[in-house]
Amino acid sequence: MICVKYKKTKTEYALRVHSPKKFDKRSFRTKNVIPGKMNIIVGCPKGKYDAKRGKCKVGTKIQAFRLKQSAYSPQYALGFAKRHKRDFK
Repeated sequence: MICVKYKKTKTEYALRVHSPKKFDKRSFRTKNVIPGKMNIIVGCPKGKYDAKRGKCKVGTKIQAFRLKQSAYSPQYALGFAKRHKRDFK
């Protein structure tokens, strides 16, 4: 499974792809993929963030998915992780 961690919050299913420890903490951004349904959290790998320019030297990577409970079932969230596991290695 792609998830390092699966967690249910009050409003979302949180699917962690990579540990946040692998990213520069200044680089995290949340992007709305499907309005009202799915967001991704991206970040720059440690050592690759240019603080002066505020940009990642190598491009950001997906750290986690956030799927809204109002739009998806827990089974779908876990199935999503399984279906996309090879996309995030």
